[in-house]
Amino acid sequence: MNDRTVISENETPESPEKLFRLLDKVRQSDSAVVRDDQYEFLTFMDAARFRGRHFGLIDSGRFSGLEMESLGRAGVSFYSSDEARTDSEEIVTIRRSCAKGGSFLAYFLNGELAAEGAGRWGIDFPSLVQLAESGVYMHLSNRNGKRDESLLADLGSSCRKGGSWLVYYHHGPLRVDLSGLARTNAWIHLSDRSLEGEEEMAQFRKLARRGKRLVLFVESIRSADFLQEMRRAGVFLRFMIPPAEPGSALAALENKARKKTMDPRAYYISNAFIP
Repeated sequence: MNDRTVISENETPESPEKLFRLLDKVRQSDSAVVRDDQYEFLTFMDAARFRGRHFGLIDSGRFSGLEMESLGRAGVSFYSSDEARTDSEEIVTIRRSCAKGGSFLAYFLNGELAAEGAGRWGIDFPSLVQLAESGVYMHLSNRNGKRDESLLADLGSSCRKGGSWLVYYHHGPLRVDLSGLARTNAWIHLSDRSLEGEEEMAQFRKLARRGKRLVLFVESIRSADFLQEMRRAGVFLRFMIPPAEPGSALAALENKARKKTMDPRAYYISNAFIP
């Protein structure tokens, strides 16, 4: 699976050593992600010229829309959210600049997903649909509250219409029907701890039959037969447990899983956790 370098420095922005290290890491990394408060705008522009296959910026709202557009045209991807930006017109404009630079914009919704109203952070459902239809990659989790499956599917359909994806991170027992969302080609991430009962296992197998963009975090001991079944169904396996004994069937599965790469647009910042 893909490895991504998340760069975080504590030195002053004026430090030449800090700049050289950034340029060196970006040149050498297949995928590097930096917080927007780590360097100045012109430093990021310089780094973009030496980027590897993927250079991303975590957006806190520090830069203006015009600065974001310039970085997008230079090939920088963005990881934004409703905590950083809620002006849908501005976000769509930034996304268009990313398209010109061959990069992308991912947007994480922390607030409510409601058919009516602006939700916790002030962005309503029609605005989210606008973002999705413009090609923004939408990311949502149910960590802090239930998500309406029909609205997820509607937003997933809007993403597909815009040429992007919805990426959903599920927490807790899998007792909801996400087949409608899976049919929109959305990515669905969850831990195997969500599959403790027969009902949950049945739901997951149903998803595996209907969608090919499932990511299962293996955090407990599972039979090699079950994991082999999931791998053959196209599920991406992320092993979060100690390596299996060399030569065992489980070790062979782990090796095969590590060789299966995941598109960097299919997860938010890192593929090693469920936000």
